[in-house]
Amino acid sequence: MRVPYLARYFAEPDIAAALVRITAAGEEIRKLTERADAFEQELANLGYPLDSGAGCHAPYDYFADYLRGYMYDFIALVTPSWTRDAVDARLNEARRLHSSD
Repeated sequence: MRVPYLARYFAEPDIAAALVRITAAGEEIRKLTERADAFEQELANLGYPLDSGAGCHAPYDYFADYLRGYMYDFIALVTPSWTRDAVDARLNEARRLHSSD
């Protein structure tokens, strides 16, 4: 009885109107992707195959989405060991001074 009871809310005017708008948006996205697919095929036929569709990533999003968590490893790779050692020494000194307060 739970599903029929909860499904009745789909008949509420605001919800029904929202679903109509969501359906219309989905239809527009379908049209957009069909055009993008046709364009990608046209480029491939001209000898320019695309590896990830006819789109691109925003530079910040690329790092934020795909390299999150790896940045500290990357920084460690490109930072000379003497710099890390100096930073570690200063941090240890600051911790020692703070703990003696």
